[in-house]
Amino acid sequence: RGRRPRLRRAQGRSAAGPPRARDGESRLSRAARRAREHFDERALHYDQEAGRREPSYSRVLQAMLWLLDIPSDTPARVLELGVGTGNQTRLLLRQFPTARVTGYDVSPAMLARARRKLAPFRDRVELVLADFGAGLEGGPYDAVISANAIHHVPRPRLRALFEQLFALLRPGGQVVIAEPFRPQDAALAD
Repeated sequence: RGRRPRLRRAQGRSAAGPPRARDGESRLSRAARRAREHFDERALHYDQEAGRREPSYSRVLQAMLWLLDIPSDTPARVLELGVGTGNQTRLLLRQFPTARVTGYDVSPAMLARARRKLAPFRDRVELVLADFGAGLEGGPYDAVISANAIHHVPRPRLRALFEQLFALLRPGGQVVIAEPFRPQDAALAD
């Protein structure tokens, strides 16, 4: 049984965000607390339920990787927001064998599952327990990815989040985000 990826708890003051405690609890927004509770409760069965809730789940994850313009032999640094149980992270690390990922998530239970799933990649992944909507650390990154997570960030924090994401990107870096969309008009759902 191999070692698992390192789990870091955000600390200190990020370039654009409030101070955060070592345990990631300080200044969690109401939305982040709700997301933490929601995903902590569902972590054990999340992978089995994801495909039932969103039938295109695996196709969306694959499409996101297809959109990344990273040569497979380039040691790219990728920031993932809302790493969850590590599904997207594992796909990315398999497709880009020299990439390194820093993955943020607010749920300790989801990150525990991700640590087990990502153990074969432990030298190329760092998992951070924190509310990414409250600020980020690190960089520069070649790409930022996020699947089904940005909608948990309160609207007043979105502008600051995106400003920080683009500030953390290297010139020419990419942002690839997939979010659920359920149109009000049934004709748009086709």
